[in-house]
Order: sequence, then C-alpha cells, then structure tokens
Amino acid sequence: MLTLILVAADTPACREIRQACAIWLKNRVYTCYTLETPSARRPDLVPIRAGDRDALRQSLLPLLARAPTRTVAVQLAHTLKNVVAHDVPKHNWPGLTQEIKQLLISSDPGQIYAGSLATLECVRAFRFRQKADILPNLVAELFPTLVNIAIQLVSAPPGTDQDVPAILHLILKTYKTSIGTRLSQHQQSPESIVPWGQLLFKVVNLHVPDHAVPADEDDRQVCEWWKTKKWAYTTLGRLFRQHVFLPRLLAFLLIPSPDTAILLSYPAP
Repeated sequence: MLTLILVAADTPACREIRQACAIWLKNRVYTCYTLETPSARRPDLVPIRAGDRDALRQSLLPLLARAPTRTVAVQLAHTLKNVVAHDVPKHNWPGLTQEIKQLLISSDPGQIYAGSLATLECVRAFRFRQKADILPNLVAELFPTLVNIAIQLVSAPPGTDQDVPAILHLILKTYKTSIGTRLSQHQQSPESIVPWGQLLFKVVNLHVPDHAVPADEDDRQVCEWWKTKKWAYTTLGRLFRQHVFLPRLLAFLLIPSPDTAILLSYPAP
C-alpha cells in the first residue's frame, strides 16, 4: 500500500496512473480498514498493517491538496472519510482538525479547496452519530474558519475563476450536511448563526455577471456559481423549515427582497 500511496503522490506520474492508485486505495480502505484480524468468512480481505495506516494518515491531506484532477480528489476524499470514521473515535488521529485548519488558512486555492473538501468528509463521517460529541467538536473547531473564508470570497466581485465558487460550493454543502438532523450548541449561538446567515443571504442576493458563467443555459445550470446559489437557497430553506427557533436569525439578518420573501413563506413544521 505504501508504494501506491507514493505513486499517487508522485506529480510526474500520468493522471490515469494516479487516478487508478486513488481508486485502489479507496476500495482497499473501504473493505479492509476496520479489520483488526483476518476474517475467516472472507479470507480474501487482509487487514491493513499499522505502518500503512500511519502512512495513510500522514499522506491523505497532502495528497488531496496536490490532486491533479477533481476526479482524483473525490476518490481520495472517500478514502479520508473512511479513515476518519474509524480512527477519530479511537483517538488515532488527534491532530486532524489542526492539519485541516492549516490547509484552510493557506493562501493557495488548491490547499483551501482540499481543506474544505476534508471538512465535508469529516462531517459526512459523523453526521448520523447522534450520541457522539465528535461532530459538534469538529463544527466548533473548523466552521468559524470556513465561514470567514466564504465571506471573504463572496465579498469580491464574481469573476471567471472557478476556484472561488467551487470552494464556496463545498463550504455551503458542508454547512447544510452538518444541520441535517440537528444544530450543535455552537451552531445555535449568535456567534455562529449570524455570520452563517449573513453568508447565505449574501450568496442568495449575489449578482453573478454573464461573463462569469457559461452562455449556454444547460451549461449554466451545472456551473459552480449556480451550484453555490442552489446550496444557499436549499440551506436557508432547511433552516427555516426544520429549526423553528430561528426567528432570532431574522432579527439580525432580514434583508427585504423577493428571494427572502419566498423563503419566509415556508410553513413551520
């Protein structure tokens, strides 16, 4: 496994080889990472050695930051989610949040994208574990950095650079994924509700000029700026429909516009 990790990290290797290695790693981790001893029922599944597990933890985030294509990044992200789901509850990756935060505070868009994608996979790994405090801790540690990044990005005039809407898309997707079943104590506080609410309304009301999106209507529907707006709409809808205590948000954030009027028309559950 260590050899394949090195190949996947080797920039001179062709993209096809790196993608094949990333897919193999994803499948190997998915089927065998939780195995501590060989399975009598599945002798073809061999446990991953401790040294290879250490190599994975050391390599996955740097690999994400250097992924040559989004396809490779997606494969590595799935691998990360399975490793995190197994190792974090056992305290085998105590520095994970700090490593992700270092990516997020970078000035390199590739590293910021990798940190945002890693945060999304961490949230996905624990979003349905209601009895654990892992997700609330991840949210409290990483989400203030995420929302600050997003507010900075959305405050600049939209351009043709697709890194900005791609990162915004991931950040909004991460927030919505985290509120699927409940809001953590941190997310219920004004320190969280206010900046995230401001961000969502800014994205909803953001004017994206024609030169920043494809001219073709069908292509426009799948471009990153439109995905970002769709996630802002659906996240606000989820907040107003599912979390009934959120009128306090309106006291800070109500922005008169046809968009917000539509959102406020949703009936309370």
